[in-house]
Amino acid sequence: MARTKPALATHTFRAIWPVLTPPTTAKDREALIHEASQDLRDVALRHRAHITGPGKGYIVPGHGMPGANGAAQVVVIDAPAEPIKRPYHR
Repeated sequence: MARTKPALATHTFRAIWPVLTPPTTAKDREALIHEASQDLRDVALRHRAHITGPGKGYIVPGHGMPGANGAAQVVVIDAPAEPIKRPYHR
């Protein structure tokens, strides 16, 4: 019997964290992204999403970004995800 490929994720979960102290070195940037990635699964669960694969993290200007709360920069992580079914959907 032939194996089938797993289905590709059809949803992307995006989480945003305001940066309070702008990073000055690449090491600082990596540390901020790493810290956010450690928090990603908990944030996704609060929004009823299950992360299904590795995410991509980056730092961008916060101006106009939802969730920036006025911060000059934000950490953004985009990751493949699936919605968690709600108990009233049967």
